[in-house]
Amino acid sequence: MSQDVSSALFKADGTVKSLRDVQRDPGATAAVLSMLHTFARELDPRQRVLLEATVAAGDDARSLADMAREFGVSRVRTHAMFKQAIAALLRSAEGRSLDISDSTEIARAEPSLVDAVDRWARLTPESRRIEAVKAAHERDPERLWDVTQYVLATRGRKRAGMSPRTRAAYKRGIADLVEAWAHESLLKPSSDAGAMWLIRLETEPMTGRNGHTGMRRAASTVAVKLAAAKALYRALRHVGATDADPFRDLTAPADLQAPEDKREAYSTAEVGRLLAHGDVRDRALVLLCAGAGLRNAEACALTWSQVDRRDGLLRKVVGKGGRVRDVPASNDLLDALEATRPNVVQPEQTVLGFGPAQARQRLKRLCERSGVRYEGRGVHGLRHTAGTEVTRLHGIDAAADLLRHANLQTTRRYSKRSRQERRGVANDLSRGYDPDGGSSST
Repeated sequence: MSQDVSSALFKADGTVKSLRDVQRDPGATAAVLSMLHTFARELDPRQRVLLEATVAAGDDARSLADMAREFGVSRVRTHAMFKQAIAALLRSAEGRSLDISDSTEIARAEPSLVDAVDRWARLTPESRRIEAVKAAHERDPERLWDVTQYVLATRGRKRAGMSPRTRAAYKRGIADLVEAWAHESLLKPSSDAGAMWLIRLETEPMTGRNGHTGMRRAASTVAVKLAAAKALYRALRHVGATDADPFRDLTAPADLQAPEDKREAYSTAEVGRLLAHGDVRDRALVLLCAGAGLRNAEACALTWSQVDRRDGLLRKVVGKGGRVRDVPASNDLLDALEATRPNVVQPEQTVLGFGPAQARQRLKRLCERSGVRYEGRGVHGLRHTAGTEVTRLHGIDAAADLLRHANLQTTRRYSKRSRQERRGVANDLSRGYDPDGGSSST
């Protein structure tokens, strides 16, 4: 059940809730984190650090006393800073309707990459080695990720250009490895530990949160987890914590599924039904992905400062590998975006107002309302629709340009024929044979 931001953060007497009250109230926590995600840049840095540290999910939240010691001030002063930060967020949100629902993403905001790496860079080589050894002995996935991220950012091929999504996937991969090797030494793994772990990833079905087992992992999923494990041990060797290289000779499994068959595109008729049944934000999401070919994360990260109505462009869209491109926007898309524009707009305010996880939930509910199949497609299926339709209308080169692909082979994965079209090709082939003898072709 949704509730307004202001009602979530104020007591009955009109005063702002205390830190303890906010931490105990999931709705208030969601309200603060949602506003923080949108308006963090407008806060004083200390206010931002205070909110990120204290208003977090579960056991991650730090106490008022902890923050008072960190800032070197009294608890009374720290609590006053907290209320001032909340007041600043509310001022930023004034004039804009922000609904906080059960599906609102309330994950704690991660520290910036530079800050996380800088802490390790300032350590002496011996201190880095000691910290890494301790993290491995204590089997702490967070600190193991910290040292891995430090080496990736300072020695990796992409350095700071690695996308947040890839970093998150590597972080999960390291946590999964630590959990899987509960009875294995991380600094001195047995000779076949890496190979056996990879075999299990390839063959054992996944277990869901409800305890039920499902399908085997996709080859791409196994490849990412292997890359994360290799990155972890490269980092541990770099800082001198171990000489082990348990994944040195291991390679990712071959993906036997044809790339063009991995994800089905929505048909134009299905996109039309989605637009007919969606609200203004749903329509904006659908057209950003199916009309401009944006990825889910790109659509959710788009800010009002990037929307150039005069030239019909989405400016400086950051894609994979950190590549930046201007993306053409149709009049229908620009009209859909304009329908979501609040009365007061901050330049760095996101257009959609929600993140990738909530985008998936919104599209899934929209598919249910409009009678369109969601499974096997997701939000990314809309980008496949864009590639398919542009290829049909203007050719594969135009599709590669819209989707910002450097390789036409990548674009071919997005240029799909529907099942009905493919069946039509087969039927045309059958009709081409003369039943009285041989093919009718010359």
